[in-house]
Amino acid sequence: MVGLVIGITRFAWDSAYPPLTCGEEDRRPAVIKDVHYLHFGILLFTLVVLVTVVISLLTKPIDDKHASHTLLSSPLLCLSVCPSVPLYLSVSVSVSHSSMPSALHF
Repeated sequence: MVGLVIGITRFAWDSAYPPLTCGEEDRRPAVIKDVHYLHFGILLFTLVVLVTVVISLLTKPIDDKHASHTLLSSPLLCLSVCPSVPLYLSVSVSVSHSSMPSALHF
């Protein structure tokens, strides 16, 4: 939400000022006049990552019962935590030559 608010504010602020004509003095704020939008995007991304990490570190972790059926509790990622979960790694795929386009026949 922090990034959204700052980004929309920058967009509205940038859109509020009309384009400059030749010889006209630039009276826009320095954050609009001197900071390119791509550099602003990099700064905004960095700010959002910092806010995310700080909030994540300041909140307590969720209980294990609430984390079931999430990516981090899948069998492939929690082998050391849940050794009793069966691991299905073998996948067999068969493709017949008749279903392949003629350019792909070897």
